[in-house]
Amino acid sequence: MATKSKESKQIQKARAKLAAQLEKDTEQITPEAIKKTATQIQGWIARHASERISLQDKGIELFDENKSSARTTSAHIRDLRTHLESEIQRSNATMEQLKGRIKVAKQMEVPSPTISREGQKLNDVIDDLHNI
Repeated sequence: MATKSKESKQIQKARAKLAAQLEKDTEQITPEAIKKTATQIQGWIARHASERISLQDKGIELFDENKSSARTTSAHIRDLRTHLESEIQRSNATMEQLKGRIKVAKQMEVPSPTISREGQKLNDVIDDLHNI
C-alpha cells in the first residue's frame, strides 16, 4: 500500500492561505449582509423598471429551426453564399441539359468516403448557408 508523500512548504502555505480566505469570506455572510444585498437588488430592479419589456405586449415564439434566420451582415459570407447558390444553379442547369442524353443502365450505390471532422464541419456550414 502506497503512502502519501509529505506536502511541500509551498503547498502548506497555499493551503493555509486559502483556508484563511475561506474563513474570512464565510464570516462576511451574515443575515444582515444578505438583507442588505437583497435590498440593493430590489433597488436596482426598481431603477431599471422603465427598461423592462412587457411580455403581454411582445409576442414570444419558440425557435423555428432557422427557417427565418437573421440577415447575414458579413460581406464575405454573403459572397460565399451567392457563389454557392450560383454553382448549384449551374450544376442543375447542366443536369437538365444532359437529361435524356445519358443512359444509366443500373444505379449503383457507391459507398460514401469517410469524411474527416473538418470536412464534416465544412458540409455543415454549407448546409447552414443553404438554409439562410
